[in-house]
Amino acid sequence: MRDFALADKGGNKLLGFGRLFIDFELSSIWHRAYTFKQIEIASPYVNAVVARDGTVNLKALSPKPSAAVPPPAPVAAAKPLPALRVGTFKVSDGSLSYQDESHPSQFAALLKPINFELRDSSPAWRGGYSTSPASRRSASAWNGTDICRCSRSSPMVS
Repeated sequence: MRDFALADKGGNKLLGFGRLFIDFELSSIWHRAYTFKQIEIASPYVNAVVARDGTVNLKALSPKPSAAVPPPAPVAAAKPLPALRVGTFKVSDGSLSYQDESHPSQFAALLKPINFELRDSSPAWRGGYSTSPASRRSASAWNGTDICRCSRSSPMVS
């Protein structure tokens, strides 16, 4: 999928991406886990703005409450979510902009570029976990609950 964007009523882009590529594996059937060989997001962006009245523009993305909807019927015990396996998850050339107009002295910040790649990740992993940033200037490793930052630059942003 290319050039996806969600905008507010005024046409201002709130979030989106340049390209999304998902490679879902048929092996999910015998692994009993949703298995993705590769997920890549190129040029993702979020433009967050706090207006003078304190409202956040991203709230426009939330669904509007419907009028007088009866509560749903009680559901039997929920089944656990299926396992998830991701071979490679890569974000390249991302950006996050933030603007706060709710104070007399306005504040704005831009975090760019955001580049990272995760390999062989699963929410229910056992053992170690590591990342290799796109810039190769830094790396991080996670084993259990300890995280080791192996350089002076930020491991998630190049």
